[in-house]
Amino acid sequence: MLRDFLAAFSVTITLVIISSCTSTTESQTNGCAVGTPPCAVADPQLDCSIECELHGLCKKCGHDCVAYSNSDCTRSDACNSVGQCTMCQGKCVVASDDDCQKGSLCMSQGRCEAIHGKCEWSISGCKLWQACREGGYCTYFNNTGRYGPSGYIGCVIGSDADCEQSNDCKNNGYCKSNEKDNCCRPDGKCAVDK
Repeated sequence: MLRDFLAAFSVTITLVIISSCTSTTESQTNGCAVGTPPCAVADPQLDCSIECELHGLCKKCGHDCVAYSNSDCTRSDACNSVGQCTMCQGKCVVASDDDCQKGSLCMSQGRCEAIHGKCEWSISGCKLWQACREGGYCTYFNNTGRYGPSGYIGCVIGSDADCEQSNDCKNNGYCKSNEKDNCCRPDGKCAVDK
């Protein structure tokens, strides 16, 4: 009787493990079991080639295309653009700052930190941004409405130090900031040249 109970208990544990997509080869990333999802019989008419290229959804799973591994995600356009580079429950998601730094949003906009599943602006992200090196946009700014329209979040020129480290300062002498107009110029005046 004890043997029957243990056998049934073992089968139950095995089913729970299989149904929750966890195994000893998987890891936890931001609360997500990262690993191979269980799949129903694949629809033979299903073509995942476009979904694979765009979103990393490369494996047929029932009537859906799903990500089957992190490598499916890292090869996708979604990883290269918005940082969706980690497989989580059959989808490609932003799970870490490393994911964001693989995406073009980091270099093109300074959105290098994983916050709530998206690549967002941050203090460290602004410092990584190409516009910081080129034009001094190195200071993280989260406007609550005190200066202009509320809701602006991003990287701005926050001080002379931002301008001084930039290529614009080294190459053009634009080393003084005008925080109000968000620009670097030789004298800090950012009026349009006439």
